[in-house]
Amino acid sequence: MNRFRLAVFDLDGTLLEPGCPLQPDVIASVRRLRAQGIYATLATGRCFAATRGVAETLGIDIPLIAASGASVMSANRSIILEDRKISLPTARDILYRIRDLGKVAYVYLDNAILADRDHPDSGRYSRGLGCAISVERSLPSVLSEAPSMIVLRAEPDEVKGLREKFCSLGLYGVAVSSSMPHFLDFLPQGVSKARGVLLVAGHLGVARHQIIAVGDGENDIEMLQAAGMGVLVANAPREIWASADLVTAGSYWKGVLEALDRVVFSNGVTT
Repeated sequence: MNRFRLAVFDLDGTLLEPGCPLQPDVIASVRRLRAQGIYATLATGRCFAATRGVAETLGIDIPLIAASGASVMSANRSIILEDRKISLPTARDILYRIRDLGKVAYVYLDNAILADRDHPDSGRYSRGLGCAISVERSLPSVLSEAPSMIVLRAEPDEVKGLREKFCSLGLYGVAVSSSMPHFLDFLPQGVSKARGVLLVAGHLGVARHQIIAVGDGENDIEMLQAAGMGVLVANAPREIWASADLVTAGSYWKGVLEALDRVVFSNGVTT
């Protein structure tokens, strides 16, 4: 019997290489997991609407972990394990502050992504997500639905300072993190990919030591440490390699396939 019963994958920078579609070999490997009785799911900073289509392509029918853990539910919403939001007053406060900085804000709702201004990279971001981004220039004042996440887009060398700035404000019920070098993420307090993975595992009756998680970024560290085996693909920043049980030789999806071959399809014996 295989050591693992649940495999969890980050999307951008892990299963998905920038500018590339989901690879046929990845689809085949995830379906091979399911054929062997091993559950598979996604844990991503993407909103639920931008995660669901990938999950359907992969044939995943268990709860997904989207918006960095704020949304934990099946693609058809028949199972909802977590559905957390940032309160509307706090969301509007964040949006006004981002607008004052002259930065673009992306607001993740259940079935849509809104932005408060145009940005040269928004089109590419939208295409990569497979989800349209609608611009609403009066967004801070007209927002009527509590979001699962707000993302501030900035230059990578600005993100650390901006994170410190917003953390110092003590925003009520909000945690601040970074899912990508050029993103600052505002999430409901207490949500994380790690919590989402454990909620899914509990729902399925899977123990922590039976989980393998694969990622590439700082926001994956807690998830890797919550799993029985945490894997980083080779394109992960070197400063976080020590947080993983295994760092692959291959980058992006090739590293994922390498990890599956080495520690899952080999029946859990590392080669």
